[in-house]
Amino acid sequence: KAAAEALFQQGRQLLQQQDYAGACGKLAASQKLEPAIGTLLFLGECNERLGNSATAWAAFREAESMAGRQGDGEREKVAAVRAAALEPVEALHTD
Repeated sequence: KAAAEALFQQGRQLLQQQDYAGACGKLAASQKLEPAIGTLLFLGECNERLGNSATAWAAFREAESMAGRQGDGEREKVAAVRAAALEPVEALHTD
């Protein structure tokens, strides 16, 4: 758990420094060791900034699901909004 926290903090710092590739690597490693909603949200953020929309969308959807299971309505809503913003326009039409 300590290793996951250290990786998470390093990832957040790299994200603030706009080193998105480095941030994604640290956050992904942290998530693998200790899955967490906050890590997924930051992972979605750095992937979005790298232009990896599908990967970012998946992270936000996973965060939404995890937040729902844990009863964290605020982060569930944030994750849902972030994921919806990444969905292609075509996916919104169900004709």
